[in-house]
Amino acid sequence: MVESADEDNGSDVIQGTHDISEIASDLVTGVSLPAPIKKNLYKAFTRLCSAAIELPLVHLEGKANERRAETQSRIRLINATADQISEQLRIDPEYARRAAAQFGSKVLREQVNLDMITAQGIEHIKRRDDIVSQRVAQDDIDDDWLNNFDAEARKKSTPEMQKYFARVLSGEIKRPRSFSIKSVKILGEMEKLSAEAFQNLCSMCILLREPRGQIIDARVLSLGGNAGNNALEKFGLGFSQLNFLSEHGLIISDYNSWRDYQFCIGQTLDTSPGSSRVIQIPFLYLGKSWVLEASSQRSRTPQFRLHGVSLTRSGIELMKVVEVEPVETYTQELRNFFDSQELTMTETSDAIVVTK
Repeated sequence: MVESADEDNGSDVIQGTHDISEIASDLVTGVSLPAPIKKNLYKAFTRLCSAAIELPLVHLEGKANERRAETQSRIRLINATADQISEQLRIDPEYARRAAAQFGSKVLREQVNLDMITAQGIEHIKRRDDIVSQRVAQDDIDDDWLNNFDAEARKKSTPEMQKYFARVLSGEIKRPRSFSIKSVKILGEMEKLSAEAFQNLCSMCILLREPRGQIIDARVLSLGGNAGNNALEKFGLGFSQLNFLSEHGLIISDYNSWRDYQFCIGQTLDTSPGSSRVIQIPFLYLGKSWVLEASSQRSRTPQFRLHGVSLTRSGIELMKVVEVEPVETYTQELRNFFDSQELTMTETSDAIVVTK
């Protein structure tokens, strides 16, 4: 696989594309993946990586060999093409040659980016993480989605952003419509600093999901304060950072919105005379499931409102590709906040906890 986008490695890029083709072919023709994933993988691969076939390969190969002084005939072809352009536009032939070379270099770099992202996406699928036959969607990956992914991904050359795009691609191949076109565009607008701010946000986020697994709320609690008044500044989420994330469409503009988390404490259901059950729906934090255990002194209330910074739909989607890193000081203050409410965070492995 190609490791850089330098002008001197055009031949390596083309060879790297062939290497990816072999990897993808092995996956598509193999028997280890569910049929819908094989189909989507093949479609995505041919759309993203076959662009190299459609490029002026004579020019790209000639450019690489020009640096190595190996293919003078192709150099003459480039020059001849540039001369024709310059004659038609009445400009200096040298200027036309430089423009043609610069365009070829740009196309080459963008194809390298796509190849590297696609290769990483394939590696995610090879590891078979999250591939369970009953969870695999039967839908085809959307053509418009692939067009937008192509347009955004080809511009990303940093390892950090390529990693995120690769995870988005593998996720969409496995389960189409996991990531909206808007989310892809938002990711395309992000750079290293905004990605780091978003990772910090996700590392302090709690998630509430319905029994079927869909996330219905994701927020960073303001711990009794108001995030809009810098209540989270000491954790790197001051007012300016929140504005930054809001402008990118990752969080909603109300930094102190609330959601009822009463079901995480427990909801009593009367099943028969003299008998009742308490159902608790866990929330997620740092990849683990938690419920809230009330002390005997705590009075029951109809709602338990948790205020904080809420993620948008795109923020929730893109959170799937972020590696969270524990913020120990925030975790401790989160526990302290629940303690002040006569509640204890208790880890659980159950999707729904039922007690009689």
